[in-house]
Parts: sequence; C-alpha cells; structure tokens
Amino acid sequence: MHVDAPNTDDVEAWQQSVDRAKINFTVAEQRRLNLELDKQYGPSVWKEHFKQNHNMQEAMAANNQKVLNEIKEINRKRKFS
Repeated sequence: MHVDAPNTDDVEAWQQSVDRAKINFTVAEQRRLNLELDKQYGPSVWKEHFKQNHNMQEAMAANNQKVLNEIKEINRKRKFS
C-alpha cells in the first residue's frame, strides 16, 4: 500500500496523507495478525465457526417456520370470523 505525498505546502493535505498512511498501516497490521492467527488456529477455529453458524441457521429456520405457522393461523381465524 502506497500513499502519495501531496505536491503542496498545504498542512491539511499533508495531514490527510498522514491519516491515510496510518489507516493503511493499521490494515496491514490487522492482515498480518489475521494470517498469524490463521496459521496457528485456522482449521479448528474455522470448523467451530462453521458449526456455530450452521446451528444458528437451523434455529432461525425453525423460528421462521413457527412464525409462518402463527401467521397462517391468525389469517385462518380472520377468514372465518
């Protein structure tokens, strides 16, 4: 990641350039840390994360079905009342 230096003596332009450089450095540091963590814990953490997401998806699907059934029941009662 490269940040171009401004071609001006404007302090604000230089400050923006410094801010962009800090952001780029932070992003690069986060990527490096993520790679280290992935190398150390990757496969087992990914499997656990996938399992948790799958369980959450199943719970949400069951809840959605319950709500749909309740809606159908309410609509049926409205139709016959």
